[in-house]
Amino acid sequence: SFIDLGKDAILGSILYTGYAPDWEDEHLKGFIREYKNKKGKAPDKVVALGYDAFNIIAKAIADAGSTNPAKVRDTLMNMKGFTGVTGVMSFTENREPVKSPFLYKVTKDGDSEKFSLIGTP
Repeated sequence: SFIDLGKDAILGSILYTGYAPDWEDEHLKGFIREYKNKKGKAPDKVVALGYDAFNIIAKAIADAGSTNPAKVRDTLMNMKGFTGVTGVMSFTENREPVKSPFLYKVTKDGDSEKFSLIGTP
């Protein structure tokens, strides 16, 4: 892994990701707990992104009051600040997703290095 290969040379490095299972968010904690109860393991980022994709579409359908694709699309594109288990999402006027990343810093933990969450959406 990055830490195993880099050791002390990577101390202070800052990395970003779209999913942080250690984010202090109640909705995320509930999602992880429920997933573990059903599957016997923690969800990975692909599971979390899929969960958010489903929920943002479900919200767009509910807010549009319709399953008409054009209405759902327009509602989705006007949605701002949707908070899911992978953070906060919005879309630009050009239909591009905007998402705030999670930031981690490589820090010392006794005799080893670890990723410490330093920035959240």
